[in-house]
Amino acid sequence: MANLLYLIRKQTLYYLPEKIAAHQLIFRYTATKKRSSTNGLFLTWTNKYSNYSSAITDSTFFDDIGRRKIYPINLPNKRVFKIDFDARYTTQLNKHLFQVSYLMNYQNTMVPGYINSVYTVSRYSMMDNRIAVNYSFSDFLTTELIQSVLINKFSMSTSSGQFDGNNLYKTSLNSNYIISKRFILSNSLNYNTNGNQNPGIVLWNMYLTSRLLKSNQIELKFSAFDILKKYKNLVSLVGYNTSSTIVNSGLQQFFMLSVAYYPRYFGKKE
Repeated sequence: MANLLYLIRKQTLYYLPEKIAAHQLIFRYTATKKRSSTNGLFLTWTNKYSNYSSAITDSTFFDDIGRRKIYPINLPNKRVFKIDFDARYTTQLNKHLFQVSYLMNYQNTMVPGYINSVYTVSRYSMMDNRIAVNYSFSDFLTTELIQSVLINKFSMSTSSGQFDGNNLYKTSLNSNYIISKRFILSNSLNYNTNGNQNPGIVLWNMYLTSRLLKSNQIELKFSAFDILKKYKNLVSLVGYNTSSTIVNSGLQQFFMLSVAYYPRYFGKKE
């Protein structure tokens, strides 16, 4: 049986280390009634720009049957621009605590290279958005709802169009309910999907924890994993000229009872 080989990555000693000039700007803003208070508005903005005067990139050759050979070379004008933004607002009313947060990570990369001896410039952008809403009541209940969206785009100077990658959408709902001082009920519900996976993938886990003895030194925990029997691994991969979705089987449904002991005391008592 013949072995099928579609990618060959060559090594050479003729390329040099990368030369990078990087610049970073950080801005922080806080608005609270008291200096030490955790309630209020908190903002953080970070910009980073990197310019490669000598970047290690690829010279790629395709043959008649689609096999690809890649040689590392040095080229100028590789650029990477990043933005990180974090905004949080927290307020408390008696025993009720609310928090809303937004987290954004953006990256735009321009990479030069060669494909079959033709000079090309690949542009790849990624934006990861995450919104979270938290609520807690005293020490009895905590809930968290998270929605995240990952957006990918790719374009190449030798192509007339723009390629949109597999946008990945994630929704998570987590909660903890303290039934009593000895019992805690926890839930974790996740829903993942992208443009190539419809319907999406659901994962629901549940945990019941009990603590024993006066100092809670013994912990009994019952775990139920994948209650709906719907779980699969969903991975979206986007490179400088490729996009793919991988779906495979993960851990199957199981139930587990675990016991943990915390000594609380270390060393000799005096």
